[in-house]
Amino acid sequence: MIAFFYQWLQNIAFYLILITAIIQIIPNHSYKKYIRFFTGLILIVMLSEPIMKAIGIDRKSTRLNSSHTPQS
Repeated sequence: MIAFFYQWLQNIAFYLILITAIIQIIPNHSYKKYIRFFTGLILIVMLSEPIMKAIGIDRKSTRLNSSHTPQS
């Protein structure tokens, strides 16, 4: 359980550093608000990962995704 939280914190820290670098590199300021919006949505999903894992939503979503894939 501790390893999961450690990995979770590492992922969030890496994501925040990466997004900060990307926002600083973008030359056009008009796109920054859209990038911040979408990266904020992704950050919310990343922050809610332990809650979804505790509730069991992550297992339900993988079952739904595997049941809707076309069979060859």
